[in-house]
Amino acid sequence: MSWHSIAAGSARPGPRPGKHKKPTPCCGYTGMMRKPIHPICRQLPIADPSTSGRKPCSRPAAVVLIGVFLACVVVATPKGRGATVVTGDVTPALPWGVPEVHIGDVARGTLSIDGGDVVHALDAYAGYAASATGDVTVSGAGSQWLMDDSLYVGNLGNGRLRVDSGGYVYDKLDGYLGAEAGSIGEATITGEGSLWTNGNSLYVGHEGQGILNIEAGGLVESENGYVGFLPGSFGQARIIGDDSEWASDGDIAAGLEGAGTLTVLDGARLSSRTGSIGDRPGASGEVRLSGPGTRWDNSFSLNVGFQGSGSLRVESGAQLTSSKGVIGERATSNGVVSIVGDGSTWDNVFDLVVGELGRGALTVADGGRVSTGTLYASSADLDGNGLIVANRGAVLDADLRFETPHSGPTVTSFGDGGVLSVNIDGGSLGAGYKGRGSLVISNGVEAATDQGMLGQHVGSRGSALVSGAGTTWANAYGVAVGVRGSGLMRIDSGAAVSSQDGILGFWETGRGAATISGPGSGWTASLQMVIGLRGNGELRVEAGGQLISDGASIGRYLDATGKVTVTGVDSAWTSRSVSVGSHGRGALRVDAGGQVTCGWGAIARFEDSASSVTVTGAASRWFAQSSIQVGISGQGNLNITHNGLVAVAVGSGFWIDGDADSDSFVNMASGGMLALGGDADGSLAEFLDLITGTDAIRYWKSDVADWGLIADATVGTDYALEYHASGELAGYTVLTVFALGPPGDFNGDVVADGADFLAWQRGDSPAPLSAHDLQEWANSYGSFPSGPIAAATPEPGALCLALVAAAVLALRMPRR
Repeated sequence: MSWHSIAAGSARPGPRPGKHKKPTPCCGYTGMMRKPIHPICRQLPIADPSTSGRKPCSRPAAVVLIGVFLACVVVATPKGRGATVVTGDVTPALPWGVPEVHIGDVARGTLSIDGGDVVHALDAYAGYAASATGDVTVSGAGSQWLMDDSLYVGNLGNGRLRVDSGGYVYDKLDGYLGAEAGSIGEATITGEGSLWTNGNSLYVGHEGQGILNIEAGGLVESENGYVGFLPGSFGQARIIGDDSEWASDGDIAAGLEGAGTLTVLDGARLSSRTGSIGDRPGASGEVRLSGPGTRWDNSFSLNVGFQGSGSLRVESGAQLTSSKGVIGERATSNGVVSIVGDGSTWDNVFDLVVGELGRGALTVADGGRVSTGTLYASSADLDGNGLIVANRGAVLDADLRFETPHSGPTVTSFGDGGVLSVNIDGGSLGAGYKGRGSLVISNGVEAATDQGMLGQHVGSRGSALVSGAGTTWANAYGVAVGVRGSGLMRIDSGAAVSSQDGILGFWETGRGAATISGPGSGWTASLQMVIGLRGNGELRVEAGGQLISDGASIGRYLDATGKVTVTGVDSAWTSRSVSVGSHGRGALRVDAGGQVTCGWGAIARFEDSASSVTVTGAASRWFAQSSIQVGISGQGNLNITHNGLVAVAVGSGFWIDGDADSDSFVNMASGGMLALGGDADGSLAEFLDLITGTDAIRYWKSDVADWGLIADATVGTDYALEYHASGELAGYTVLTVFALGPPGDFNGDVVADGADFLAWQRGDSPAPLSAHDLQEWANSYGSFPSGPIAAATPEPGALCLALVAAAVLALRMPRR
């Protein structure tokens, strides 16, 4: 579950159900391979289409060659001193000179190859028609049956194949056991040196019923292997005994679309690149590994219940390996895995996911052991009394605490006395997979992981505390707080978190909140910080905390919401760029001496965004090196009040209302300051000439209780202009607006709302906790300045605050 697919679940490639198109044979050239060519054919000038570009057998050539066609296509050539014997209904009779050979065409037929004979065919069928039965035996070292195309054991009827005592069967394309609906096909490969090689895929139950037995040292090879391929099919594969093996370079699937069971016993082996049990919707698969020396090795992934139902049992000392494991991947899936008994193990290198989007359960019991990279699991989905070791972190519904430096892994419990050991060395680390979980890193612990995740699935709640001087959580990739669930992270007391990306509120259902608090506490995102990617995000930097990012977005996509507050002296956010509201809704508040510094800043970049920035309070600052754009295509507002300062080094880099549709403004009041690079204090008009776009800077006109353009204000009374030749603002012209803001706006965001009542309760009004200030707020509550600064309807919570305020006023009124 990599950072780039964080709970997304990309589509997994798989085979497409259906038959392979057979190539048309012509004088030994099939378009698929070079087969042995009869000596008569070698004397004819036949073009090879692979080198000449011609199609095999043009019409004139076909006329010339038709007389020798039967001798060229397929030849049964007994070699050595052995015997090839056919009995019953075999079509055609030996020697074969047609593309298809039917062992049991409509009735019963048999073929026996032994004594080192080599028999060739193009396509071969054992049990061709529904009424047919075909039996084939290839026995003895050097005995071979070679198909240049495919082998069907049980086409419409019943077919049996036996390879023993070192016999060899080869098909260039595919092998089918139970090809069509109603058919039964069975193959037994037994004895050391006995081998069946399939150039492409082996279908054990394609549409019918298939049975594969590999025993006593027999070997089957295939690119892919499917046990129960199409809907309605049933496949059984049994691999039994030391040195018995089914080796696949690609997929092994038990129950691709049908039903399949696969049993590996008593030291036998199964190998594949990927394994799947219960692959497609409606499919069911069952795999059992049992006995010492028995093993299934997957060089890549193993899915137990990808979209269907799958069960896997590893018992009595058997071993299972994979690179990635998923139990219950898609929403329609149900996966169950049991690792039971002394010596029974599952070794998984990277991620092991229990119940990703479907239902998953993992039982480790009675001496069983699971070792994995990162474990993603809910406590409810883990059972047993065995041991699970997560070598590269975990995302769990559990409380994980890393509080002692250099102490190794932390240990928690699962099931009925099971032990879960988690190490923080790469991989993922987090809490809240499907339910509730918490993570604590403190006391100087140095955690190093690939990524952090809090609140993974819908309904989950995960929290993380990173605390204490010297405590670090370094992530090679990203930290997601609120992936699909709810996440909460706090960094305090001098601790530090680092990552490439920081995302709060990842998917639509995700809600993420983070707080960086205290001197020395910080979060560094070397690429981007996103507060509200598709969900809801909130970030607070306070009490001297520090946030550093390369780029930043608050409310990125449509319907996303993001809010950032930088508050308190020495609290700071430094970023190359800050975008407040791209397509979503964003809000940035800088107050009580907090500072934001960026290269460029934007408010409401796209037309579907309505966003705002408020800079309020003495020593509160927003500095931009190149530009600030207020309302590029959306509805943007910049509010500067109560001695707050916004400064842009390049005067012409300050934009207002980029699309000139009169929906974006700069609102200034109560000593708010706007500083633009350049000497322009000769007149207001000269200052406004520095601005690109419109001149929509407004001040509060108390006589009409509404906002008015600064161009209508009185210099010296309502505002002042001053060029600074020295000091912090050297080279800037500063516009300061003296006029007070709307009455009842105690927090400086130029609107009287529920937040101002809370400010009054904290004593943050001009006359702290006075009835006069509360009455001013009540009179102004619900009134908004012209323009789309905020939603026009108070939220239910704010209405409750209004009722509380009314009650407080009633209590404070003098009694008669």
